[in-house]
Amino acid sequence: MERTPPLTEEITLLQAGMGKKNALIPDDATHGEISGILCEAFPKMTNLEGGWLIYKAVGGTGQRKLNVISPDGEGYTGSGLSKAYGGRGCLYIMPLQHTLDTTPLPYTAKEFESMPKARCVTCCEEIPLQLLAAHVETCSENPQSEVSCPLCENTFSEEVIAVHASMCGEEHNTSVSSIIENLQLKLDRSKVFKIAITREDIYQRGLVQWERQAQASPVNPLRVTFIGEKGIDHGALRREFLTEMMRNLEAELFEGDQTGKNPKYNLAAYQKNKFKICGEIIAVSIVQEGPAPNFFSAWSYNYLCNAQVQKDCDIQITDAEIKTLIEQVEKADEDSLLSLADLIVACGYTGSITNTNKRSIIDTITLHSVTRLIPMLVHVREGLVLYNLDEQLAKYPAVLEQLFCPGQLEE
Repeated sequence: MERTPPLTEEITLLQAGMGKKNALIPDDATHGEISGILCEAFPKMTNLEGGWLIYKAVGGTGQRKLNVISPDGEGYTGSGLSKAYGGRGCLYIMPLQHTLDTTPLPYTAKEFESMPKARCVTCCEEIPLQLLAAHVETCSENPQSEVSCPLCENTFSEEVIAVHASMCGEEHNTSVSSIIENLQLKLDRSKVFKIAITREDIYQRGLVQWERQAQASPVNPLRVTFIGEKGIDHGALRREFLTEMMRNLEAELFEGDQTGKNPKYNLAAYQKNKFKICGEIIAVSIVQEGPAPNFFSAWSYNYLCNAQVQKDCDIQITDAEIKTLIEQVEKADEDSLLSLADLIVACGYTGSITNTNKRSIIDTITLHSVTRLIPMLVHVREGLVLYNLDEQLAKYPAVLEQLFCPGQLEE
């Protein structure tokens, strides 16, 4: 009888590039398209001969029984898979005749490209976050001494402190206004990006027109018209529109409190490119005299700047289900902790589920809450490419932080 892999085997599969991954399969996907999606997610499947089948897990905790999902007459389809497992839990791929190579891959392998990475403080190597815990247990290189930068007070290794100091000095002599002035030079004034809306439906109609971008695009100056009202947009209508769009985007796509917000885990909005549109609207609002976003959490802002999760950055958990799970783990005794095994394993934890490992379990759940939001932040970053705002964020993160994070904005 086929069963789900034990925890020790899960880490082996992860190191071989065959661990758990998110794969978006449209409902209208054909067998060939599904095969292509899986081969892209798991490159080792590309040369697999002898066929494969997809299974789903049934039962309670621990190693669960695997039942095969029978393919339709035309093979697997997106709609068939969706009906078979209801969009919840994991699916498992099994070769029919061959065994896939489980040799651990180097951390620079293609399979790990999309994974967020953090630097091991012992060997200073960039390690995929999902593998960092296992790496730390075996890493024995001599740690490098770190030096504090006198300007920003962050710590860096002796090897890079000189390079950082020269860049940090330039950053501290740069202002938000000068950066915005340089960004405004990227405006293409050969066309005008026109949007016509009603006051009753600013947000939804604005999103539709923004996405069409038929005659012009957000790289051009934005001009807003309210249907049924006279008046020419000299800036006030544009600011009113951008203010309303930013307010609604924050409410729909982000969650948290006044100390900072993270993207919601909203796959429907992700598939509709709303997070990318959000990034574009943020860029336009900053460059064309609208309001600053000023609601991002510290770690999500850091990711927008450098596409990495900083190891020393406090993680703000805003998802209610994740918060509840962490609270349950903290309060659980040995027996009740085991009852949470499915939820804990689904977050990527591969160790023993015992009270002595609670700290490690909570760290894994926290890491899971971060990594599943990375695709949303990637889309926001794609929108920030407008006017090369993404490059300025990478170059001047400390200066521009006041525009993105609460409590930082200077009048």
